[in-house]
Amino acid sequence: MLKEMQQEMSTRLEELRKELNRAQEEVDHATQRYDDLARQSAALQSALDILEGRAPAAAPASSVLSSALQIPKPGIERGAVIQMPSLLGKTVTLNGEEIILEPGMRVGHNSYGEEVLLPEGTPDPPLMPEPFVPLKGSISLPPITDADRFDDPKDML
Repeated sequence: MLKEMQQEMSTRLEELRKELNRAQEEVDHATQRYDDLARQSAALQSALDILEGRAPAAAPASSVLSSALQIPKPGIERGAVIQMPSLLGKTVTLNGEEIILEPGMRVGHNSYGEEVLLPEGTPDPPLMPEPFVPLKGSISLPPITDADRFDDPKDML
C-alpha cells in the first residue's frame, strides 16, 4: 500500500513538473510578446508625436523612446516600472534645426562659413577667399587646342 502511494505521488509530481514547464514556456512567450508590443507602441507613439508636432523631429530616437515608454526593470514585479533617463546635453540650433549637442562637441563654422559640429577646443578653420576674377585688361593666354604639341619648344611658354 505504501509503495503504491509513493508511485502515485511520484507520477503526480512528474505530471505537475511537465505542466509547470509548459506554463513557464507560455509565460516566456507572453513576456517576449509583451516586450515586442511595448517597443512597437513606443515607436508608433513617438512617430505620432513627431507628426503632430509634440516632439522635436531632430531628437534621437532613443530619447523619444525613453520619454514615451516606461520599461519594466528585469527582476522587479511587472507592475513596478522605472523611467529611463533622458540624454544629457544642451539643445542648440544647427542650420535652422534644433538638435541635442553631445558632450565634447560645439557648433562652429567650416571654411565655407557653414555651420558644422566641431570637437571642443578645435578652432574654426579660416574662411576661404572669394574666387578671383581677372580684369579685362589683364593678359590672357590662348586656349589649348588639338594642334598644340607640348613637346615642341616653341609651344612651351
